[in-house]
Amino acid sequence: MPRNNRNILFAAFAGSVVAALVLGIAFFFVFSLTEQGETAVSGSIEVGAPLCYSDALAAVARGFRSYYPGADIGIREDEGNRLLAAFAASGIQGVLLDGPLSEDERNWLAQKRLLYGEELVGRDAAVFVVNQSHSLNVMDMQEIFAAQLYVDRDALRFHRIFLGVTAPGADTLDAIPLESSRGLLEHLLSDSLAIGIMPFSQFTRLTSEHGWQDNLRMLGVRNAEGDDIVLPSRTTVFHGSYPLSYAVAYLYNRNSPLAAGFGAWLYRQGQKGFARSSLVPAREPSRTIKLN
Repeated sequence: MPRNNRNILFAAFAGSVVAALVLGIAFFFVFSLTEQGETAVSGSIEVGAPLCYSDALAAVARGFRSYYPGADIGIREDEGNRLLAAFAASGIQGVLLDGPLSEDERNWLAQKRLLYGEELVGRDAAVFVVNQSHSLNVMDMQEIFAAQLYVDRDALRFHRIFLGVTAPGADTLDAIPLESSRGLLEHLLSDSLAIGIMPFSQFTRLTSEHGWQDNLRMLGVRNAEGDDIVLPSRTTVFHGSYPLSYAVAYLYNRNSPLAAGFGAWLYRQGQKGFARSSLVPAREPSRTIKLN
């Protein structure tokens, strides 16, 4: 056989061997990803939650994992705006937000070309908090911005939510910033004239943790018509009769099956977990009645 023909046959044989190896490796990786990849009930993701919701979300995540041991859901705790930025950058696969998305936020996410889903899974409210010895019992909607208010300086997203439910269209909150939500409540403990604003869930959680229920209280709110006074409670926040209530949204990356599966769990079974936490559920949790 001529030498050139032998070289051609050798090259063809070598090429077929390489092609077979590449095809085998490709099948191996496809098989591995199919067997070990993320599903709606397995895999590992990280979801974000602001401080006021992190305990509630962690408890629901533990319940999810008790049903689906293959699911590992880590909780990142941070301020809402920073969490939304991390979500937009795909640094986290889901986020529980204090308040629904604004139109500006929706437009911003659209510019990021992020494919995401949204579930309304809870309810919260902006509340006015005072020392038990404060003379005020009711806050009139018309007089909100005449009062000197104190806020947690880092709760930037809550500031926007507060403006949205009290003064739609306003973009500046005139209030005295304090270091943290706990620092805000500690200030109110020592200042009988101060009025603080914070989420209902955060007030409920912190006063319970530190035993401050007998030292601090929430004010009732008189509606804009001036004929009804409503106190914030789990019932009035749930039904929306308290005028400063708002929805709590869970966003998830649609490219993450586990983030989507966890969102479906939050919408249904997770409501029971929220009902046992400082966060008010979005809907009445289903109950199982056993008949003997």
